[in-house]
Amino acid sequence: MNCILVVDDDPAVRQLAQMILRTEGYEVRTASNGLEALGVLQEVLPSVVLLDLQMPVMDGRAFFKEIDGPDRPPVVVLSAYEPESVCRELGAEAYLAKPYNPMDLMNIVKNLGG
Repeated sequence: MNCILVVDDDPAVRQLAQMILRTEGYEVRTASNGLEALGVLQEVLPSVVLLDLQMPVMDGRAFFKEIDGPDRPPVVVLSAYEPESVCRELGAEAYLAKPYNPMDLMNIVKNLGG
């Protein structure tokens, strides 16, 4: 079963993504900031990371820099405030503006190998 990591400081966003993805048969791990997400990565290597950029403790940009390398999983930037150009600057594989359509989320995850 493919595992998806959802990194977002908003509990409602994490719960919604978790519900959508679990309905489609994915294992879902969540983290409320980049530091928590680094801990999750020590336990499991997800197929895809859904990443918010604006979070306390460790934001999405800092988290992305920590994991960036040849073995990192594909990253989808989820943001209500940042433009899609930020996704390209970071080197993430995809961008999805919040609020998003659940079908758009599933299509991106599936296209990235999730």
